[in-house]
Amino acid sequence: MLKSFSQAQDAAPAQAACALRAAAEQQVPQAVPSDVPSAAALTEPARTERICSALEQVQDIHAPTPLTDRYLHNRALMRPKNRPPFDPDTLWYLRYGRCPIMTELIDVVNEETLNAMPIEAVAILDRINNKLKRYRDWSGELDAQPSQNEKQFVIDKLVSESIPEALHHYEQLLRFSPHRTKNSTTHDKMSARDILIDLFLEVDYELDELLDELHQTVLNRLASTHRYVKSRTKS
Repeated sequence: MLKSFSQAQDAAPAQAACALRAAAEQQVPQAVPSDVPSAAALTEPARTERICSALEQVQDIHAPTPLTDRYLHNRALMRPKNRPPFDPDTLWYLRYGRCPIMTELIDVVNEETLNAMPIEAVAILDRINNKLKRYRDWSGELDAQPSQNEKQFVIDKLVSESIPEALHHYEQLLRFSPHRTKNSTTHDKMSARDILIDLFLEVDYELDELLDELHQTVLNRLASTHRYVKSRTKS
């Protein structure tokens, strides 16, 4: 019988997070060339911390986060607006445990796809799904007639094209060359697994920036309303 990610008996996420932190602590920091932009890619220790955070999230039984029983219970009480009518109780049963369907990525991944990924990639993809839903719902509330800026256009392309393309390549490697895929690396010492995780981390980071923009937009509107009220109530 498959165990939930939230069950304490399933120590895979926690063990993976501990192993990642231990490996990161042993790495010697490398100098970044001055001609490479600092925001071009996540570097250590930020990269490891982001992966560990995603892994530890699936073990958190004290907060309504994805992949926990409490999250599943809360989710059953609501149905997202302007979204396909998915049954909130629908679960995907993975080799790592069970998780709610990724409604924002339903055309991108399925159970078979997720089972082919390392657990770190599944955890990060789940975060992407939930941030994507927050972003779409929030931006939809802000604009009666939604318009896209460059970052919004980029994230839509990453989700609809880049992630499916990367998963297609990864699955091909696992099907036709599983041994070499597990043991070989590219010229920059990254395995296929590392590349897939890094790709998801970049999308996750990009969504953070989009959500920060929405936060700042609403905060500015609140400040504007505050200034208006102050100007009208001066004696």
